[in-house]
Amino acid sequence: MAQYFIRLSNVRVLPRALALCVIVLGLPSLAIGLQADDFVIARRVRSVPWDAYLFFPGGAETNNLRMQGVLNWSASHDLKLHLLRPLASLSHALDFTLWPEVVWLMHLENVLLYAAIVWIVALIYAELLGSEQSARLAAMFYAFCPGHAVSVGWVSSRNTLLSALLGLATILLFLRAKGGRTLAAVAPVCVHALALFAGEATIAVMAPLLAYALVLDVGSWRSRALRVLPHIVLCGAYLVAYTKLGFGAAHGGMYLNAGQQPWAVAQNLLVAVPLYLHSSLVLPHAGLAGLLPSGLWLLVLVTCVTLALLAPWFLPVLRSDARARFLGLTALGSILPLAAVTPQDRLVFFVGVGGCGLLALCLTANGREPLRGWLPRTLFQLHTSAAVLAFVPLCFVCCSPAIGGGDSALNDALTDPAGRDVVVLNVPVETTLMSTISMRERGHVTMPRSMRALYVGGAAYDVNRVDAQTIDVHVERGWFANVLERIVRDPSAEPFAPGDVELTDRFSARVLEVDTHGAPRRVRFRFASPLEDARWLWLRFEKARAVRWTPPRLHETQHLAAAASLF
Repeated sequence: MAQYFIRLSNVRVLPRALALCVIVLGLPSLAIGLQADDFVIARRVRSVPWDAYLFFPGGAETNNLRMQGVLNWSASHDLKLHLLRPLASLSHALDFTLWPEVVWLMHLENVLLYAAIVWIVALIYAELLGSEQSARLAAMFYAFCPGHAVSVGWVSSRNTLLSALLGLATILLFLRAKGGRTLAAVAPVCVHALALFAGEATIAVMAPLLAYALVLDVGSWRSRALRVLPHIVLCGAYLVAYTKLGFGAAHGGMYLNAGQQPWAVAQNLLVAVPLYLHSSLVLPHAGLAGLLPSGLWLLVLVTCVTLALLAPWFLPVLRSDARARFLGLTALGSILPLAAVTPQDRLVFFVGVGGCGLLALCLTANGREPLRGWLPRTLFQLHTSAAVLAFVPLCFVCCSPAIGGGDSALNDALTDPAGRDVVVLNVPVETTLMSTISMRERGHVTMPRSMRALYVGGAAYDVNRVDAQTIDVHVERGWFANVLERIVRDPSAEPFAPGDVELTDRFSARVLEVDTHGAPRRVRFRFASPLEDARWLWLRFEKARAVRWTPPRLHETQHLAAAASLF
């Protein structure tokens, strides 16, 4: 298979060939359907077509969601996640207005957007690296990057694709702008402005623009500064407007606010830099940062050691080739805007422009053949054969129990919910209930009177019956053990203490025991009526399935299995 890729890299029509390849790779995703956030967005665009990415409004409205059970009882009272993505929102509004039931067409749009991204990337590498084999290899590495597959397969990740497409178009137009022609100078700024309305990730476009001005631009320092100045002003105005209009995140553990949580953002950056570089240069594994209940810093240490061992192979090319330095700065600079969110491989679109290009330059430096030596051969295989094999399965990550699979499992278990209060002992992720409610509303299926979850996470737990209306839930590793469990609260910033009580309109939750980080380990739930009351419909997740549950007898303790937290 490796020889096939080498032959493909010499085809003159590579941009079209690669675009066709990724279309074929993406076609299986047409069978995925709607998952998780897709249902929430479908519900939202019915009322506000341009503002689909309002998940948690903050203030009193967030507290109302807690009281109603849409948010878990342990969520921060001030939780906010409101993202300015009007272009992506309008694309969803068109989908759910014009062909709301033709979901495969929504997935096809994602596939075609990715094909256009690959085409533009191939043109960018041709502009930077000319007709050298390194340009063609870089385009292949980027096209088959497994991290991109998650966005291709998930309808609600449309914003990352649109951001990448328009951001990369900005870079291409910037590279092709010649002399002082007004249109050539204005076009990339206009496209950049449009890209910012697709998603915040487009701020990362500043990395290659600044890197080009510093390393590759041949003009005077004044002319270089004048070329990038409009983009700097544009991004500055965007950030000011973004903040003044009330968009952004607050009081969560996955999306951070740089103004309110500078230390957390700095810590996140220390994690993000090595993980994203490794995902771009070696193997995508940034997503592990959000899944590991412990050992995150061990992962970072192992990643840093791996990169340090590879450094002697990269350094000679970085010293001798200005294009390599440009690509390295592009990769590093593109990581900075990502420090406000937990590392995810689906966000490597701009980091990969630098990483894939640098890898290709190193493979072909000094006349080297891609398959000469065990290290080049291994890296080549990881970015071609192995990447292609991983691409299709990773398109289906959104179907995993930790994302969309839990919603489907819970929805299937609600066979007779009319007029009943559903209590789920454990759910895989915070958004499970929200997405299930939106899913049932979309399908006009019978709704329960209410839905509540007691524990959000992927650990085993114990349930002890205290009295007729009360149970204790004990999770040895605690609530909020990993980033996916901390979407709605960061206990290090807002710790619980023994004796704290949270109220909902169906039960009270009293924290009895916390860990050293302030996360609950044992919580007492007292319900409005006896647990055997017919009003309650009890469910729990057992691995990837949602099953019925019967409360234990008085003073009896049940040890219950974990929900599946990933595949």
